[in-house]
Amino acid sequence: MILTSKQFNGANYVNWYNAAQVGLGAKLKLGFVDDTIPKPDEASPDLQNWLTCDYMVRCWLLNSLAPEISECFMYVKSAKELWDELVERFGEANGPLIHQLHRELTLLMQDNDLVSVYFSKMKKIWDVLQNLMVCHNVCVVL
Repeated sequence: MILTSKQFNGANYVNWYNAAQVGLGAKLKLGFVDDTIPKPDEASPDLQNWLTCDYMVRCWLLNSLAPEISECFMYVKSAKELWDELVERFGEANGPLIHQLHRELTLLMQDNDLVSVYFSKMKKIWDVLQNLMVCHNVCVVL
């Protein structure tokens, strides 16, 4: 099964992260990575069903990563652990991206573009910055 059409290649983290969240949300499995569907106790009759779903979410996530990246995460113990590792490893390295996006906003000019085209370019940058703020608790001033 495919989680998202955007395969994470190491350089497209923000877009992949957003697409993966949407994919998991659409499949009602986002709770396995944001901990709103916690693992039941060992004695719970729901444990086996939870484990089956967790394996499936891990599989979807691993398959959405480029092979050279997914190999690094083959031994994580849960979908939540995999998600957290990805956020820690790739989400924190967005300082240069934030700087680049601020620079793009500063240098963006309408030139001969229609107002709608110019606004769309600006809105795309704002959306990426907003996503970085929400996903990674980064303080970005627009």
